[in-house]
Amino acid sequence: MKPTLCYLICTTQRAGTHLLNEALRTTGLAGNPGEWLEPEFETGRHHLPELLPDKPDEFLDYLYEKGTGPNGVFGCNAFWWGCCSFEKYVGLLEAMPVCDNQRGINALNEIFPKLQFIHLIRRNKIRQAISSVKAQQTKVYSQWRGLAFNENEREPEFIYEDIKESLNFAIKSEECWNQFFLTNGIEPLQIIYEDLAENFEETALAVLDFLGIEYPPDLQFEPRYLLKQADHINDEWEQMFLAMEAKLKKSSSTGEDSTRTAEG
Repeated sequence: MKPTLCYLICTTQRAGTHLLNEALRTTGLAGNPGEWLEPEFETGRHHLPELLPDKPDEFLDYLYEKGTGPNGVFGCNAFWWGCCSFEKYVGLLEAMPVCDNQRGINALNEIFPKLQFIHLIRRNKIRQAISSVKAQQTKVYSQWRGLAFNENEREPEFIYEDIKESLNFAIKSEECWNQFFLTNGIEPLQIIYEDLAENFEETALAVLDFLGIEYPPDLQFEPRYLLKQADHINDEWEQMFLAMEAKLKKSSSTGEDSTRTAEG
């Protein structure tokens, strides 16, 4: 079923997509947002380049089936740099017959009717970078109530350089999204992860308002299952990272040499 209203959650890794997706799904009115442009986690199958350009209808059927709710609302996460860049995604989508040689934002509008944009960011990007490095090391990207935890989870190791690289990646990705919005005259709804975490239902309702989706004043949210992953390790790593930053800054100002450091 082709959706009647669509939105993309434009974001970067570990900015809170799992939490925002759950907030919107639990309204029962905002479709089923997820990482439908990325490879399937269980199989590694990547439907976008695999099915395009030879089977465009099959790809659209997959995409719409995954992200569309009973009321015709479709939601999907979009990362500037995911399995491939968002620009590459758009290039692949432009080749679809339904786009009729349209380019860029016009092609997206052909595929996603009444497309709206949500920009999800994280205020504390150091903690975002820590979350990213920790998830990459442990291979645990989300935890859900009622599902068994990964018993083979490795003990995460603090590596300053990896966190710094992830931090720069998050900053650059956010800059790219901002440029995309500016270039295309888009005014997205900005959602800040920290505010979402504190005001879960209020944020979900703000998104419904932005999308123009009507809801009853006594809307009942569905149960929540996503578990918080941040723990004392995240707190410790944040302090260690800040201390290392201060040390490197001091070394730079005094002309001292700095070396690659991995700390546990």
